[in-house]
Amino acid sequence: MMCRNNTQKEKGVALYLTIIVMALLLAMIFGLGLSFVGQVKLLRGVGHSMVVLYAAEAGLESALYQDLQGMDITLCDGTGGAPTFCQGTFLNEASYEILVQLPGGDCTAEAYCVESRGELGQSARALRISVDSVGFGCIDQVDVMLVLDRSGSINNTEEAQMKAAAKAFVDVLAPSSETAHIGQVSFGDSPSGPEPPSLDQHLTDSGAALYATIDALVTEADTYMAPAITLAKQELDNPGDNHDRDDIDSPDFMVLITDGNPDDSKATIIAAADTAKAAGIEIFVVGVLDNSPQGQAAEIFLRDNIASTPTHFFKIDAYGDLEAQLEELATCG
Repeated sequence: MMCRNNTQKEKGVALYLTIIVMALLLAMIFGLGLSFVGQVKLLRGVGHSMVVLYAAEAGLESALYQDLQGMDITLCDGTGGAPTFCQGTFLNEASYEILVQLPGGDCTAEAYCVESRGELGQSARALRISVDSVGFGCIDQVDVMLVLDRSGSINNTEEAQMKAAAKAFVDVLAPSSETAHIGQVSFGDSPSGPEPPSLDQHLTDSGAALYATIDALVTEADTYMAPAITLAKQELDNPGDNHDRDDIDSPDFMVLITDGNPDDSKATIIAAADTAKAAGIEIFVVGVLDNSPQGQAAEIFLRDNIASTPTHFFKIDAYGDLEAQLEELATCG
């Protein structure tokens, strides 16, 4: 009887131990399973992190490309109605959104700042760059018209500085038959005045001819801008006179330099600028402006209405800064 009871007790202990061992094994398997699932999620998260990083990088490249094409990337401001190029979605459902900020606040760049946010599922990464220069120096072959303000508000010292800056611009672009062709228009009096806006130099590959044209510049009384823009556009219209070249190979640019509010109507100037832009001409504007109410008004007008985009406008404080600004426009990098 005692033997039988002992046998039953031993079987009970064995069953108890078996249950404990099985419970431990199940706990270990469950723990390993959780760890495996966590590792899979981690690896998936790492993969998503790389994907959204590449999406954000693609957004930055898109912003720079669109700016190079003359699109107004400042419209990518995160508000409704932004252009379609401000966002993009890929086949794997990753996406990016571009936000552009002009200098000021936390944007210390000279031209603009771009932030691109990439997203995929719950993963998101953002990249931000500062752009200090915008221009056409990296394009091998260009046709460029200088449009110079020769109004009477420019004194002799400023006139000399403007001429030196224009010559430095020519030197950097180094005109030749295979690179840049440069021409010049200047404006002062009204079209009916004694010194109306004039085509001083056809587009040319001769640096010497441009130097002579720049040296011959003489300041006059007024600031009639619209006819000068129209003259520059006509020179860039490829009229078949062997001055302007095919725009596919040699894109057209206009660089307008002025020191204040024009004397002709703003509506007339805007119409002239819009016509030039519609013809595929990119307009850069350098404003030599102070911080007076008049200077601030001129800045807003030139930036928002005459320049191709706000990133095509540059404000400098004095003609002594003009050479550096023009060299930056013409330099690659």
